[in-house]
Amino acid sequence: MNDQFDAGQNQHRDPEPPPLPVVPPPLPPMPPPLPTSSEPLPPVLPPLSAEKPQAGKRNVHLAYSAVIIAVVALAAYLLIFHKDPATRMREARLALENGDFETAAKELAGINTPEAKYDLAFLYKNGLGVNQDTLRSVTLMSEAAHAGYPLAETTMGLWYANGDGVAAVPEQAVEWYGKAAAQGDSNASALVAMAYATGTGEPEDMAQAYEWFTVAEMQGNSYARGQQQQLAAILTEDERASAENDARILLIKFQNQGGGK
Repeated sequence: MNDQFDAGQNQHRDPEPPPLPVVPPPLPPMPPPLPTSSEPLPPVLPPLSAEKPQAGKRNVHLAYSAVIIAVVALAAYLLIFHKDPATRMREARLALENGDFETAAKELAGINTPEAKYDLAFLYKNGLGVNQDTLRSVTLMSEAAHAGYPLAETTMGLWYANGDGVAAVPEQAVEWYGKAAAQGDSNASALVAMAYATGTGEPEDMAQAYEWFTVAEMQGNSYARGQQQQLAAILTEDERASAENDARILLIKFQNQGGGK
């Protein structure tokens, strides 16, 4: 009976309440707010050491640029201010033709060639475009002559023959004439002939004079042709034939040496 009563009580007992939910653990505290100043945030990692290679490249580029600029500047200078000798010589000769001796002297002074020294020597001799200076004139003409310029050689011969700016030495004159004649200067050949015909600088010898006038005539000198004909009248046929043969041999020798005509 009691068991039935307990069973009835158990049937009419109030239901048990549901279990309470599990409370989660508290959240971690929030981090501090980011700074609001204008200063940049510090980097998390240190920067890579790339500055030295970049600086090296910049230096190389600057060096290349400097070299290129220097080369361009030098080329411009040479193009504008530095003329080749042939161009300067043409301009000097044109100035001489126009009577602009000052310009001619300036151009010739910058050309270190026998031809330029030859022209400049006459300007100094006559005081054209420069102050007259006989010593400077002789020095320039001598340098041109020793360099093998035929016109300068002939001129030095004339100056030695006449004592013009130098001591009169006829033998020296004939020596210079001979050098110029060997390079094809027909006037020099005629002057050698005159030296033999007059006995000035060489012993008087009409056959030798005829020979050298023949050389000059073969080189195209018209004056020599007339003198040759005059001498032919006082020479024998054998003397003329021998002199003409010697003249041809001498001219061949000059031509083989690069002179003659």
